[in-house]
Amino acid sequence: MSALIHALYETKNVGVARYIARKNAAPRLVALLPQIKASHECLLMLHLPFMEDIRQYTFPSLSGPSGSATPSGKMVHWSPGIMQMCRLTPQSLSL
Repeated sequence: MSALIHALYETKNVGVARYIARKNAAPRLVALLPQIKASHECLLMLHLPFMEDIRQYTFPSLSGPSGSATPSGKMVHWSPGIMQMCRLTPQSLSL
C-alpha cells in the first residue's frame, strides 16, 4: 500500500475506484487522494458524483418585490463590528 501511495503522490495523480460500503449497497465512484505526513501516510477517499447525483437548484432573487433583502444603513454600520466579534483568534479560544 505504501508503494501505491508514494507513486500517486510523486506523480501527482489520484486513484479512481469503485466503492461498495456494505453487502447489497449500490457501488459509488470514489477518488483516492494520497496524503503523506510525518506521522502517517494514507489514501483519502472522496465520493465522486454521477450525473444523476448533481442537482440544479434555483433560488429566488435576494431583492424581492418588497426590497426586504436590502440592508438598512444601521445594518451596514454594525456589520463590521459583528464580524470582528465572530472572528476566532488564539486569545478568544483560550479557556
